[in-house]
Amino acid sequence: MTTITDPFLNKKLNILVVDDEPYILDIFQEYLNSYPLYSVTIASSVEIAENHILEKGKRWHACLLDLGMASPDFDEFYLLKKYGIKIPFIIVSGAHSIAKGLKAKSLGAFEAIDKPFSIENLYLINIINSAVIGGIFLYDSKNGRNEIVDKAIQILFSSNVSSIAEWSFKSCISESNHRKIWNEIYGISPKKMFCIYRMLKIAFEFANKAFETAGKEPNNGISKFSNEIINLQKFYDENKQFVSQYFS
Repeated sequence: MTTITDPFLNKKLNILVVDDEPYILDIFQEYLNSYPLYSVTIASSVEIAENHILEKGKRWHACLLDLGMASPDFDEFYLLKKYGIKIPFIIVSGAHSIAKGLKAKSLGAFEAIDKPFSIENLYLINIINSAVIGGIFLYDSKNGRNEIVDKAIQILFSSNVSSIAEWSFKSCISESNHRKIWNEIYGISPKKMFCIYRMLKIAFEFANKAFETAGKEPNNGISKFSNEIINLQKFYDENKQFVSQYFS
């Protein structure tokens, strides 16, 4: 079976799952840990989850949070309110609690999904992967975002751009201004952020194929990623010091 090139993002994405039902935690842990890029940690209480979040030097790429658990101030949105500014939260609520999901979105949750939902396809995986990318682009700004950057991010997420020049053109901004604004807000060049985005997108496509074909005959469809994986592995290796801040 084809696997993600080691160490290229292999088990580099830290996913925290918070739920007070042990069997739910077991299901999520087994399912998500089988995805090549995820390193999954579970927490059965808000207090345990908070201790994990506060671990020094560890970045959480997404948190899957079930509503309805007790918290230090008896607020089921406690973790979201306190840490939602730096971690993308995916809120899981019951079908009868749609209003709670809407409230969670208004409080800054990346996404809210209703139970029950199937984990037999890539539905949850794709939501988590989107949260990972969103977390890097939407939560990491040093000096706050502005309309120009928000538009550029939207263009990047919604268009199949293949270069910085194309990204700048579609965002209606010159390359020089693009570099200036991006450096002011993120402290790095848009070229590096573009490489991070491409690295994640290709890694997710590749991992999804490997995940879907696990235990089956190898799918030749993943071979089309070979050259891009090699190129992105090279970028990863040459920029480890920079890249590590996103995948610690």
